[in-house]
Amino acid sequence: MKSAWILAALLLAWALGSTTAGVYYYEEYDKNQRLTQDLKQKLGEVSLSVNIAIDYGNDTRAWFNGTVVPVGATVHNATIKVAVVEHDQQFGASYIIAINGVRENSNEKMSWMWWIWEQAERKWILGPIANNEYVLTDGQTVIWYYENISTWPPQSP
Repeated sequence: MKSAWILAALLLAWALGSTTAGVYYYEEYDKNQRLTQDLKQKLGEVSLSVNIAIDYGNDTRAWFNGTVVPVGATVHNATIKVAVVEHDQQFGASYIIAINGVRENSNEKMSWMWWIWEQAERKWILGPIANNEYVLTDGQTVIWYYENISTWPPQSP
């Protein structure tokens, strides 16, 4: 009889301890979820998410969706975040020479052009200014397209 009471006391202690630990960890989890949401909201005030694609002109296209960049970031800033970029600076404008080792080829008239997805028109629009001058907005999609530029305007991606 005495061992039954001891067993019942041990089970009760185990149940109370497990319940207390469960409640504690649930409250910690809930607190961390709220902190995470608050941090995401604050980050949203100082950063934005963009989609970057790199099309190598040989049916190979790499996507970097949800790339987080600071507010005020340019196409150039976002690109160097996802790729190794070689560029030349002339008159304040950045000219892309190579992306991830794929270099422009003046003999074959192959060059890197950047395009922005125009959601309203559902088509790619050739970058209107230098890539280091175009400031991105949240949710924009940009593609770098390695293409033949012997005819103008070049073909969209």
